[in-house]
This record gives sequence, C-alpha cells and structure tokens, in this order.
Amino acid sequence: MLERYGEQMSAIERADFAGRIVRQSERATRLVRGYLQAPDDQAGPGADAHASQPCQPAEVLTAVVEECSLLLRARTLDTELTIGDVRQVIEGADYVHRILLNLVDNAAKFAAPSTTIGLGVRADGPAVAIEVTSTGHGIDPGEVAVMFEPGGRLPAGAAAPGTGLGLAIVADLVASAGGSVHVDVDGSRTTVVVALPAVLERAPVAAG
Repeated sequence: MLERYGEQMSAIERADFAGRIVRQSERATRLVRGYLQAPDDQAGPGADAHASQPCQPAEVLTAVVEECSLLLRARTLDTELTIGDVRQVIEGADYVHRILLNLVDNAAKFAAPSTTIGLGVRADGPAVAIEVTSTGHGIDPGEVAVMFEPGGRLPAGAAAPGTGLGLAIVADLVASAGGSVHVDVDGSRTTVVVALPAVLERAPVAAG
C-alpha cells in the first residue's frame, strides 16, 4: 500500500500508516501463536490471553475503517456506519479485529469506485451481528461458497490484487469463535453478515 499510494500521503500520514502496519503485524503474530500453542480442541479466540481480551465491536469497526482509509480514498469509496444499541462485548479483540479488517478490505477491493460501503453493528439475540454491504459486479448465488475457499477468486474479481485468503481466514476465525457467516446477494449489492457470540454485557451508563 505504501509503495502504491505513498506519494499521495503526507509525511505524517506515512508515519501513521507505518505504525498501523506494525500493530497489525503484532496482532497477526499473536493470532498465529495462539493457534500453534493451544491444543487442537482449544485453538481459537480463547487460546491467547492478549488476543482474548473483550472488545466492543462498534469501536473495533470504527478503528478498522480508519486503518483502511488509504485504500478507501484511493478508490473514492465512502462508508456509512450504522450502530445499533449494542451493549454486548465480544471476547477476542485480535480475532474480531482481523475478521473486520478482512471484511472491510475485501469490500474496498471489489466495490465499484465512487460507491458507498455500508457497515453495521447490531444485537442479534445472544450474538452481535456485523454487516458489510458493497456494490460491485454482483455475485452469482452459486458462487458464494467459492468466496470462502482458500485461494478462491470469482471471475469478476480475478484481476484484483490479493491472495484469495481474506474471506477464508474470516470463515475460519468465525467458526473458531462459535459464530456464523453468510452472504446476501441482491443484484449488484452484496452483504456479508458475521454473527459472533457475545460473552459479556456492558452495564448501562447511569444518568448523571
């Protein structure tokens, strides 16, 4: 990203972006360490103490959008964030961050330029649902499964940069957390919905 868009950034923006890369690398290292060190039946969000810290998904999503700002700006994409009354928090801050980062990054890569990516967080019973909606070439419902296969690339997005692993990682992390992921297709609009179990609930803020 720095090589491709670095000239469009100020020195402060480049330094900030480099810092984000370092933080993402640290999170990725903790994720891998958690999978390697934990027994097979315990691998996943609870395997690493740091990675399993609780988080508020709306706050993580807001941070991820900021991290993806360079890509969004380069493709002239806007974002629209809708936050419901979500009091729950989710265990696994690093895992939630990676899931949302991959979802937003994927949407930014394949959305049509100058469109708006819709982002939403809402309570869904005992879970928290996170939605990412983008407008692009459209997806054949029969091709949805391919999106989550390692290396899976749809014909319409074959020329886009990437390894085809982003959504496969999302599916694996969501499954490890005991959640679910599905895709809704409506013409050129595609919505990926991830539901993650909420393990804690924030106490309501007392009126002062």
